[in-house]
Amino acid sequence: MEEYESIKEKLKKLLVLSQRGEGGEAENAKELLDQLCEKYSISLDELLDSKRSCYSFKLGDRKVYEDLFFHCFFKIITDDDEVKSQTYSRKGRRIFVNLTALQYAEISSLFEWHKRSLKAELKKAEKSLLLAYIIKHNLNLRKSLVDKKDNSPLTDEEIESVRMALGIMGSLSDRTYQKSLTNK
Repeated sequence: MEEYESIKEKLKKLLVLSQRGEGGEAENAKELLDQLCEKYSISLDELLDSKRSCYSFKLGDRKVYEDLFFHCFFKIITDDDEVKSQTYSRKGRRIFVNLTALQYAEISSLFEWHKRSLKAELKKAEKSLLLAYIIKHNLNLRKSLVDKKDNSPLTDEEIESVRMALGIMGSLSDRTYQKSLTNK
């Protein structure tokens, strides 16, 4: 039974891709969906069932992922009446929402992709923010990109990080350690 539900979840994601994908992607997803539905004897009606159930989404440990979840949620759930009738509950790092199986598949697929993508972007931005902070406040650069021990040229990724850091520097506050000592 668990394997059957797992297969249905994958088929629902394929169904979403076949409906919302671009060009060849949508066509390929539809073709694969038809093949797998036949292989597992699952009808499209089963996938399109409009019965609602409580589904849970793992948000993660940062508030930004909750905000991202709701942006993904409202991208899929566009009917104002349905939005108004929705109830949410939250326990720890999970949020629970009543959805149809297809809505769940759409939101789950969209949210997980964006969560992975945002996580990578945040990691990159965090490194650049630290570098900008170190440069702005004239801290020791020994462990940063600017002071490489082997004197090799910077990689494209390192150059991009320095560019981002320089762009961020102007937005950092002008507070300094010395100023904070004199303001007391």
